[in-house]
Amino acid sequence: MNDIEFLAKLNTSLAPLNTELSSNYSDRFLNIFVLGLPRSGTTLLTQLVYSCLNVECTNNLMAKFWNAPLVAARLSKLLLTKGASNYSSDMGTTELLTDPHEFSWFWQSRLKHGELGDSISEIQRSISKNMLEKLISELNGVNTILESSVIHKPLELLIPFIDLIQESVNNSLFIYISRPKLEIASSLLFAREQRYGVISKPWGSLPFGVSEDEFAKYPVVDQVAYQIKYLEIQYEEAMNCLTDFNLLKITYDELCSNPKSVLEAIVTHPSSLKYGLERITEEVPDLVTSNKSIHPLAFKVIQRCELL
Repeated sequence: MNDIEFLAKLNTSLAPLNTELSSNYSDRFLNIFVLGLPRSGTTLLTQLVYSCLNVECTNNLMAKFWNAPLVAARLSKLLLTKGASNYSSDMGTTELLTDPHEFSWFWQSRLKHGELGDSISEIQRSISKNMLEKLISELNGVNTILESSVIHKPLELLIPFIDLIQESVNNSLFIYISRPKLEIASSLLFAREQRYGVISKPWGSLPFGVSEDEFAKYPVVDQVAYQIKYLEIQYEEAMNCLTDFNLLKITYDELCSNPKSVLEAIVTHPSSLKYGLERITEEVPDLVTSNKSIHPLAFKVIQRCELL
């Protein structure tokens, strides 16, 4: 039995306990959802908010219990103490047990994402009212058990359901972080080389409606251009249904050059004021990145983006 099989069996065995912990939880805490393209700064943003505001996160311990989130929250509450992030990550994967995790297996299981390559409409048809009610109950349950607002990083997994989440999860704030396309393209290309040792193998989230096999048939420049262009379009279309009360947009440059202003924008946002978000420390890290090198192929990617 390998580690994944062990964790899958453990999650299955915890299902009755997770059900036992279920209750009619109220929405007295805020759910913050971080959105953004791969390599846009979503991990860094999540680490900053978790470290500097009175919020908890779905951490690296909780991520092991994706199918028993209430059990995960209870264990986290019992075993871990909130502490500042070290602001280190390896292509979105953080180091510390208390650090934020995407919790992607939870989101995939609750929102019933099917095969990679399914269209947004196909995924939307897969969710029922009961499934959405269970998700809302579990989100509020995690908040209640942790006794805190919580920051989540579901990223593109939320795209097909943003309108439903906004309508059903009253205690929600969506934060979208953007970054110049040239920098994203460069970072995606470097990530491929770092992870696989070759540039030809795709890395990172793909737009809905394209399979990995189909995607891999195209030249590298076309792959990355398509990845950036159409993920951005899908995000923009999804965010059109959000109101100013539920949406905050920031940039990667703002995050790195002036993290205090980003934190201020979050705590003074109408959604945050309603739920009492506030700073827990005046110490803010220096997030200015020193590596500004651009991958040689990134310029061709941007040229291709403009033709799509």
